[in-house]
Amino acid sequence: MGVRFSPDFAITLNSSIYKYATHFDLVSYKRFCNKYESNCLSAASWRKNWKTDSTERQFGESDPEGCLCEKGSSRWKQRAFYDFLKDVASLINQIPIIRFSIWEKTKNGECLDDLLLCEEEDKLIDYIKAKINKYKIR
Repeated sequence: MGVRFSPDFAITLNSSIYKYATHFDLVSYKRFCNKYESNCLSAASWRKNWKTDSTERQFGESDPEGCLCEKGSSRWKQRAFYDFLKDVASLINQIPIIRFSIWEKTKNGECLDDLLLCEEEDKLIDYIKAKINKYKIR
């Protein structure tokens, strides 16, 4: 559908601030971005998921819907920038944020997206608790 960005497609994720973000599995997150980009394009490459007037004023003109060419999606850029700001604020305020991806898998190999869709709250809570314990957050 679209042409992939060059290796620097994840500008915010390549920031040096992430060497201080100890509650964020950056390697896995980047891998998910690469592996599931086509899924994201299928789900969010149209209408207000791709661009809005305000995101184009803020981040510049977008490519045609579904095309990750030279300009990409202004709405996707906005989302990446807002996530980046949350991560920076977390570091400044020393309040940890743990990021979850729908592509993560539990110890039993269940995808978080499937657990969310099936509304399996107990399994989700167990997964969240395990991640909190992993990062020793209290």
